[in-house]
Amino acid sequence: ARPPPPLIRPPCDPGPDSGTLGPLMRRTRRLGRYHLVHRVAFGGMAEVFRGFTFSADGQRHDVAVKKLLPHFVEDEQFVTMLTDEYRLVSRLRHPNVARFFEIARVGKDVLISMEYVDGPNLATLLERLQSRKGQLPIPHAVFICLEILKALEYAHNRQVMRGGRPVPLDIIHRDICPANILLGLRGEVKLTDFGIAKASVRSINTITGVVKGRFDYLSP
Repeated sequence: ARPPPPLIRPPCDPGPDSGTLGPLMRRTRRLGRYHLVHRVAFGGMAEVFRGFTFSADGQRHDVAVKKLLPHFVEDEQFVTMLTDEYRLVSRLRHPNVARFFEIARVGKDVLISMEYVDGPNLATLLERLQSRKGQLPIPHAVFICLEILKALEYAHNRQVMRGGRPVPLDIIHRDICPANILLGLRGEVKLTDFGIAKASVRSINTITGVVKGRFDYLSP
């Protein structure tokens, strides 16, 4: 379906070009091969930064970097579980799923690198509309729902080859909340944070006592 006109306009600054990359890098925080530009969100599990890195041929790539909070980093069982589930998520390739790149340790930090979507999440958009006593137009709401349903259908039906036969991953997101729905300034809609997904072929079961997902948005 063709997206409705965007509700949010791109910022006036188009971003750094090759002439301003030097000053930008001086303002960033370096963690491993990632340059963190600024923090865009803070949640119960991690801080989220806009950042960038460079490929082997010197090309710059914008990324979103999640930096786990210290008390989660200290929990080796939790980090192992997260690494296992993100390894599974790396198999997902769909226009409506924010792509996962890697999870890595850098010193005492654990970083999760993901596709950067230039725009707000749905929760931020709804808060802005509410502050202005506005509502999300029905065509926009329907379009967002349809795009997220495409992502869920793909994840639910994704298969891998095991023993010479296709086996469904049976991925269930378990946290379809507005904060995990990313809205790009060019009209793209992407579902993120599959790291707490439940899948039948993952090697590690849910840790006893750890609720993966939010009660308001858990599947029945």
